[in-house]
Amino acid sequence: MTLADIKAGQSVVISSLSKNFNARAKLLDLGLLPGTQLKLKRLLGWSKAVQINVRQTNLILRDSLAKQIKVELLVDQNESALAMPSLTISTLTTAGLIK
Repeated sequence: MTLADIKAGQSVVISSLSKNFNARAKLLDLGLLPGTQLKLKRLLGWSKAVQINVRQTNLILRDSLAKQIKVELLVDQNESALAMPSLTISTLTTAGLIK
């Protein structure tokens, strides 16, 4: 499932990012790494843009960019996952930051 598929109020964890270089670069620049927890605050009108809250910051993403983010729903909405992902070699390799 992608970030564009979830409903307002749901919390998710990023499982993977697009393989498209430009989309991936934008997402990484925004600090959206695999393992990052975020909450969909609301859908913004006909444009289908989404407002998310990640690490106490609100971001607005276009629908086309939200579709590039694969996510998994948090099992327990009250349970807090890590606010900052663990930066392991595996995470950095998956994010395309190192080879």
